[in-house]
Amino acid sequence: MAIEDLAATAWSQLQLTRIGAERIQVLKKGSRSTVYRLEGAGPGGVPVIAKRSRRAQALIERVLYEQVLRALPMASLAYYGFVDEPIGELAWLFIGCADGQPYSAAIREHTALAARWLSLLHTAGAAMAIAARLPDRGPGYYREHLASAQRNLRLHLGNPAFTDADVAVLETILKQCEVLACHWGEVERQCEEVPRTLVHGDFAPKNMRVRIEHADCVLEPFDWGSSGWGTPALDLAQAALPLGARNDWGSPDLDVYRAAMCDAWPRLDRQDLEFCAALGKAFRCLYCVARESEYLGEPWFEKPLLNMRIYRSGLTEALQVAGWA
Repeated sequence: MAIEDLAATAWSQLQLTRIGAERIQVLKKGSRSTVYRLEGAGPGGVPVIAKRSRRAQALIERVLYEQVLRALPMASLAYYGFVDEPIGELAWLFIGCADGQPYSAAIREHTALAARWLSLLHTAGAAMAIAARLPDRGPGYYREHLASAQRNLRLHLGNPAFTDADVAVLETILKQCEVLACHWGEVERQCEEVPRTLVHGDFAPKNMRVRIEHADCVLEPFDWGSSGWGTPALDLAQAALPLGARNDWGSPDLDVYRAAMCDAWPRLDRQDLEFCAALGKAFRCLYCVARESEYLGEPWFEKPLLNMRIYRSGLTEALQVAGWA
């Protein structure tokens, strides 16, 4: 059965409507998840997003949509349901479609909107008794990824297919990991300065849209597979200026965020936030390096290796802001 047919079959199991999709469009096809747009399949003929991913990740998003997001003081995408595949380790999640304009960290209104949205997420999340239902996203989680990144990089550093420039990139990342490991006590102390809360975990432009509603802008984040209970630093990462053609960082306006959080977390100052944002960038880079370095020994290592240059730059920027470069 074609995977598009699998999407339609899984959707039909929810029995929400008798309407099949008018058309199925592939939005993303990756090694860890595949995302489809089911045109006309939802209530009233609205489009539905069908996401097929590993069960463990899908279950995280299921908890968020079923038990957490609906209790927050801001709107979230419609949630239609979860379907487990009977064979294998995959599952389907069906949600509404975020049809707004792409988020851009170069647009001041967008970064201010993101900051206000995060202030609601972090303050409301901290007050909810949900820690036991969410995966850990504290510094210990990323310390494990740091160790995994070091192991993988050392294992594959001698790959004869790598050029001298490739090896230099990997060696630089290894040194950056060593610097972070040496300062990990400071990392943990900084993370203890702010309360743990619900975090999105991958607050990047690719995972957000901005919708205009009654002349107001509404942020629509999605892809909660990296979310959990941890430090808000994860969601505060800033892009280096000037912005390049590719930007993986949401760059919420830190001044707007601080003003919105002053009552809840009055001890936060601008310097603290900049340091938190740097840690958030380092955490995300460590996660990506650990995950993608697993494939550096495969015949198709080119893309993971190319991405290592991006993570090297991100770690360089984070270490500079932290004062550890």
